[in-house]
Amino acid sequence: MQSELLIGWQQERAGLTQEVSRLHEDLAESRAGREELESRNRALNERLRVSCRRDIALSLRLQLVFMCGALAVSTSC
Repeated sequence: MQSELLIGWQQERAGLTQEVSRLHEDLAESRAGREELESRNRALNERLRVSCRRDIALSLRLQLVFMCGALAVSTSC
């Protein structure tokens, strides 16, 4: 009877040990995935920031050209 309990306990312990190992692997993969996503997020944010700067600069240039053109028209009249 005791040997059967011991064998059952050892089998349960082996199963739990395997499950803990799988959970450790899953956690490591999850961390790696999170780090990859964070890196991609930083890169995309940087690209967006640069793109917005270019759009703002272009918009300001167009406004300046428009204002200069309007000034030229108004002063010639």
